Amino acid sequence: DGEGMREADDVLNDIVGLSSDTTSGGGDNDVVSVESRLEAAEQIMNQLSIPQTKNTFSSRECSNVCWALAKLRVSPPSSAFALGRVVGDGDDDESGKDFLSSRQFVSLDEMALDVVSSTLQVRMQLFEEARKRKSGGSSNGAWIPELSRLAGKVMDLIAVKIINEYGMRNDGGTSSTNTVFNPQEMASVLWAYAKANRADDALFSTVAAELIRQTGYALERGGQGPRPQELSNTIWAFATAGIRGEQQ
Repeated sequence: DGEGMREADDVLNDIVGLSSDTTSGGGDNDVVSVESRLEAAEQIMNQLSIPQTKNTFSSRECSNVCWALAKLRVSPPSSAFALGRVVGDGDDDESGKDFLSSRQFVSLDEMALDVVSSTLQVRMQLFEEARKRKSGGSSNGAWIPELSRLAGKVMDLIAVKIINEYGMRNDGGTSSTNTVFNPQEMASVLWAYAKANRADDALFSTVAAELIRQTGYALERGGQGPRPQELSNTIWAFATAGIRGEQQ
């Protein structure tokens, strides 16, 4: 009900207040450190997941979500709403160079909280819309831009998850989950981000490296690798996105 959503909005305001100090414009004492942001985001996400556990979407579910958002054309292009990416803490000169025009976060948890923030804002705006209509008022559609930004944030969150997971695999490390995109799902993901114009070299290079790794593995064992449709969708995605990195 409305009261419950108002209480949720109060919680949201408390959460947002933890990060609003980072842009308060004061002196050095007003800036929240990267370590504090990491700790706060992790603590809040742990609290939000109790008593339930954090559920991880499967690769099929992630690709389906991205495909649906792109098909519906609800996500804004990156030229209108900057990509969200997790960047380093700035200890070296290379950190964040590729994301100068992006919305920068220190962790996936912080990105997830940003999605929660937008979700609650959309809910509150829809509640106000319903209240106005019930009382005979006019609609201004204020919830539509926020819903579009929410769709973009969801796609960005999935993109960063893919970059992190496959970046570790391709570097010889161990990922935190067992989620593995098959060639069909990877082609669908690339198509979705190209269609929605929310692609960048970090995402496409990572997926391309994983696709090459999986194809080589399959061929070595007598498999066939990606099907023609999957290859054509992948090539279309790279051409549409206009991305040409080392792996391409």
